[in-house]
Amino acid sequence: MTYFKAKNYYLFVYNLSGVFVLLFPELLTLGSIQSAVVSAILGGILFVQSLVYKR
Repeated sequence: MTYFKAKNYYLFVYNLSGVFVLLFPELLTLGSIQSAVVSAILGGILFVQSLVYKR
C-alpha cells in the first residue's frame, strides 16, 4: 500500500515537473540541477502531506 502510494506520488511529481517545463521553458535554460531541486522540494512537500493525512 505505502509502496504504491509513494510510487503514485513520484509519478505525480514527475508529471508536475513535466507540466512546469511545458509552462515555463525558461526552467530548461536555468539548468537541470535547479529543476531537480524544485522537483525534490515538491516531492518532499507531498511526502510530508501524505504523512500528515495518514494520521
